[in-house]
Amino acid sequence: MRLAILFSGQGQQSPEHFRALREAASPKMAAQLSMQLSDVWNQTFVDCATLGENRISQPFIFAFQLQRWHKLEPLLPRPICAAGYSLGELAACSAAGAFDMQQGITLAAQRAACMDDCIQKQAGMISIMGLPLKNIEEITATSNTHLAISNPEQHYVIGGFEHDLQYAGQLAYEQGAIRVVRLSVQTPSHTALLQFATPAFARHLALYRNTAPLLFKVLSAVDGRAALRVGQALDALASQISHAMDWASCLQAVREQQPDAVLEIGPGRAMARMWNALYPEIPVRSADDFRSTAGIQSWVHNAPVRR
Repeated sequence: MRLAILFSGQGQQSPEHFRALREAASPKMAAQLSMQLSDVWNQTFVDCATLGENRISQPFIFAFQLQRWHKLEPLLPRPICAAGYSLGELAACSAAGAFDMQQGITLAAQRAACMDDCIQKQAGMISIMGLPLKNIEEITATSNTHLAISNPEQHYVIGGFEHDLQYAGQLAYEQGAIRVVRLSVQTPSHTALLQFATPAFARHLALYRNTAPLLFKVLSAVDGRAALRVGQALDALASQISHAMDWASCLQAVREQQPDAVLEIGPGRAMARMWNALYPEIPVRSADDFRSTAGIQSWVHNAPVRR
C-alpha cells in the first residue's frame, strides 16, 4: 500500500474543529496552546472571524493536524510522500520528522508573527474561478494585487490590500469569472508583500536545520520539488511564504509518486475534492469524512493496490 498525505491550509477551519482540538489535546499540548492562544483557548465558543486571524489560526490548525496525524501514524503504512497547502507544509515537515509537535506549535506562532509584521493595513486574499491564467495576470497587474496560488481547473488565489482586492474581484466578474470568494484569511500569503517574512522565518527554522533524512519525501507547494532531507524541506518552508504556490504542479508531483490512496488531513475537504477532480482513478478521502481513526484505518487498508 502506497499512501500519500495532503495537509490542508487555512480557510476551512471552523469552531467545531477548534472544539475538537480542545477535547483531544493532551495535557502537554493544552498547556502550550493555552500560552500561545491565551485569550481564546479556554473560551467555550470561538467565532469564525477570530479563527481567521493568523496568530490564532496557524498554531491552532498546525496542532489540530499533528494531533490527528499522531493518532493515525501507528495505524497506517508509512507514507511515500506528503505535501501541504500553504500552512499545511509546516505540518507535512513535522510529520516527516523535521521537528516535533511542540516545536511546530511554536514555529506556527512565529510564522504567523513574521507574516503579520509585514502588513500594516487591512489585506487578505480572494479566490477566482473560471478564468485562464492570462486574465488573472491582467487583473493582478491592473489592480496592484499578486498571484498567490495556482490551483487546478482555472482556480486561482490572489493576494493584496483590501481596496485592491475589491477592485480585482470587480475586474474578475467583468471578465467572466464563475465565482469570486473572499477567503477567511487576513494576510496576502505567497506574495511579494511578505518578502521580509521569508528571511525572518528562516532564522527561526535555523534552530532545526540539519542534513538528516526525512522519514518520507515532502513535496514543495511552490513547485512540487521533493525534499529528502530536513534542510531542504526547511528552505522550501521559508521560501513559500513570499513566493506563489503552484499547487496544481504539486498535486501532479504527488501523482507521479504512484500512490494507491491519498488521505487529506484537514480541516476541511478542499484538497480531497481537488484531487478527485484531477485523478478520480486514485481513491482519496478527507479525515473529516470519518467519525473515528478506526474508520480511516479501515478505508486505507481496504483501498485497492494499483500495481
